[in-house]
Amino acid sequence: MDITGTRWFSPGFYQTQWQLVKDDGINPNPERTILKARSFISEHTTQINLHHNTTTRVSRRNIHWLSPPDDVVKINIDGSYSYSNNTGGIGLMVRNFAGEHQAAECIYLTDVGSAAQAECMGLWEAVKLAQSLNMKKVHFELDAKTVVEAVNNNVSIDWQLLNFVKDIQSFFSSFSFWKCSYIPKESNKVADILSKLARENDLSIAWSSYSPLEIRAQLALEKSLVLN
Repeated sequence: MDITGTRWFSPGFYQTQWQLVKDDGINPNPERTILKARSFISEHTTQINLHHNTTTRVSRRNIHWLSPPDDVVKINIDGSYSYSNNTGGIGLMVRNFAGEHQAAECIYLTDVGSAAQAECMGLWEAVKLAQSLNMKKVHFELDAKTVVEAVNNNVSIDWQLLNFVKDIQSFFSSFSFWKCSYIPKESNKVADILSKLARENDLSIAWSSYSPLEIRAQLALEKSLVLN
């Protein structure tokens, strides 16, 4: 049964509506009853929306980076894109199960055609990084649903990105375990910082033994959430 667009009210709503009619007595005034009903509906709807919005804000606030299993390394990826000059940046953050820094990288991009291209190139660079570090079990995460669906399920994507998608799928076979997941931006904050750092500063650099200053606070926060 299709109930799309149907508004459901609680039993208390209908009980109150009946009370509105009873309050007008034996000889009800239709106009007064309608006005009361409209006022109640408006108040009831406002309360529902307020509850929904508050719940949504709380739940989004509680979203954060989640650690992988003990034997898996997680790479978070973000692609940043500027429409004004067709430049972009890639941010890669590699962490273990304890949320500890394993590697990080910024890559500056030129002649970028879209945000999807920056994200797709980011995943491509992440796979190459994992291979160069001889990683065997890797979980790739990014907040670009279109790219994730194209890689996992061959969902349609810009034809100009098809070769990237095919290369990524081919590279995946070199890992004993791999997973590619879509995550909300709240779970991808460190990679987001790195991608913007790359784009805004024309910066291409990799860090292996230590993390850059710009992400240390966020790394420490997310590590504390893992330990708790």
